[in-house]
Amino acid sequence: YKAYLEDQKFVEKAKNAIKATVTEVSDSEIQDFYDRTLESQGNTFGQYPEQYEQAMIYGDYITYNVEGYRRIKQILIGYTDEDKGKLDEQIGNEEGYQAALQTAQENIRAEAEDVLSQVKSGADFDGLITTYNDDPGISSFPDGYYVSADSAIWDPVFITAAMALAKVGDTSELVATNYGYHILKYASDVTPGAIPLNQIDKEKSREATLADKKEEFLKAEVERWESIAKIERFYDKL
Repeated sequence: YKAYLEDQKFVEKAKNAIKATVTEVSDSEIQDFYDRTLESQGNTFGQYPEQYEQAMIYGDYITYNVEGYRRIKQILIGYTDEDKGKLDEQIGNEEGYQAALQTAQENIRAEAEDVLSQVKSGADFDGLITTYNDDPGISSFPDGYYVSADSAIWDPVFITAAMALAKVGDTSELVATNYGYHILKYASDVTPGAIPLNQIDKEKSREATLADKKEEFLKAEVERWESIAKIERFYDKL
């Protein structure tokens, strides 16, 4: 097994060395990769919107938006570390968990109501996010999370509250979940369909195209070596 691991390390090192020889992409290559990605994502995301959401969360190269999504900003007033620990201890014990959850909510209720009051008084929502928000993920989505009525990755309570907001600019009351109290803002609608290439971050387009070019180059090199070595595979012997 140790020998196998050493072999795998060598193979991975060799692959990286080969891919490292590819360092540049042209504008035409970026356009070609965009076109291919758009065709693929248009088909896939349309059928499986959960893959669209996962791609968004992981920061993938996105060329196509699914219909029915809106951007939701939030301020999360999270439970204290002590209460989080007590909640974890009660997992599997529904009665105990609900009791711990009620206590956790009571302990942050005053702060949450104070922030909500500031929101209703017209305070800058983004400024309140900076000051009070306990959700580190929102920093990767400064324009808001992508949410739809059919979202698969968000808490159902969060989805219901987000979709209940009638128009852009509306904010919610306190929304209680297992994470704390949320205050949501309907930031904007997501325009469905193809995202024009010139609206996608140039560096992200370049990086995605370069990564694809590296993989294609490696694949071509492996196929070339195999043809030279005349490798035979006997899958029926496995």
